[in-house]
Amino acid sequence: MNESDKFGDLILKTELRAPVGLLGKIFSSIARRERRTAILKFGVYSGASALATALFTFSWGMASAALQESGTASVFSLIFSDFQSVLGNWSYFTLSLAESLPTLSLIYLLLSALALSILVSLAVTNLKNAGRLRPYGLKHA
Repeated sequence: MNESDKFGDLILKTELRAPVGLLGKIFSSIARRERRTAILKFGVYSGASALATALFTFSWGMASAALQESGTASVFSLIFSDFQSVLGNWSYFTLSLAESLPTLSLIYLLLSALALSILVSLAVTNLKNAGRLRPYGLKHA
C-alpha cells in the first residue's frame, strides 16, 4: 500500500462534515467573481472600442482627404458623365483608377473599421453574458 492509498483510507475513515452553508458561500463567491470578470471585460472592450472609434474617425478623415487630393473623384465622375467611353476603354479606365486610388489610407480605413466592429461585437457579447449571470441557487430539500 503506497502513501496515497493510506491518505485516501484516512480521509474515508474520518467523518468530515462541511459547515452549513459552505456550498452556498462557495457558489456565491464564484458568481461574484464571474460577474466581476464580466464587468472588467466589458470595461476593457468598451475602452478599446472608444479608442477604435477615434482611430476610425482619424482614418476616415485621412482617406477622404487622400481621395480628394488624388483626383479619384474626377475618375469616378467619368462613369456617370460618359459611360460609353468608359465601357469602350475599360482597361485604361481601370488602370487609371488603380493608379489614382490612395491604397494605404483605404487599407488603414478598412483595418480600423474591422477593429471597431470586432471590439463592439465583443463588448456587446460580454454585456449579454454578464446579464445572464445569476447567483447560483441551491435547492434545499
